Amino acid sequence: MVISTYITCFNKGEYIGEAIQSILNQTLQPEEIIIVDDRSTDCSRDIITHYAKQYPSLIKPIFNIKNLGIVKCRNIALRNCSGDLITFLDGDDYFYQEKLESEYNILIKSDAHAVYSNFHYINKKGHIIGKFAEENDTPAEGNIFINTFGRIYNTSSGNNYIYEMFYRNCLNEVGYYDPKIKLWEDWDFRIRFSQKFRYIFCPQINMIYRKHSEGISNL
Repeated sequence: MVISTYITCFNKGEYIGEAIQSILNQTLQPEEIIIVDDRSTDCSRDIITHYAKQYPSLIKPIFNIKNLGIVKCRNIALRNCSGDLITFLDGDDYFYQEKLESEYNILIKSDAHAVYSNFHYINKKGHIIGKFAEENDTPAEGNIFINTFGRIYNTSSGNNYIYEMFYRNCLNEVGYYDPKIKLWEDWDFRIRFSQKFRYIFCPQINMIYRKHSEGISNL
């Protein structure tokens, strides 16, 4: 099984290098890292180009000639992923080193089609301020359509999961992100995915989500 990863980026120059490096540092390496930059006006493109030159056989940058928005960026990335499994990352977050390996090992040994992990929340200064699931939580698994629709995953945080790993061939039935949706496109995608496919939970804390006070979403 070959893993593809993708990163979406718009003006994340302060963080994009850390995001890329976190994938390069994985204990299980992906086949490719697709990076879609949505016409950033900061230093993001220079940083992405620097990494792409260092790892030309691994990193595949795509620089939009105009700003298209997150939905189209995600779809561009998905259409360029060639692996059997796909996972992803936004340009201001990062993975811990065993993210791909731990999720891969759980997913391929199960009858699930997607796996999601526990994760940390950090603030703008990089300090850990919480996590998705506590030790005594029992996050939803299997058919989680109702959980997804209601955004209720049996976790203390009461928030959504992020950066799941899933089989690429599921896209044939689910489709891609809906370009008509301007907000909560990830929730819509997960609702459609969970109607057809099963999920499993990985209790290992595998990534961080950076909480921004100016963000439009609190998960």
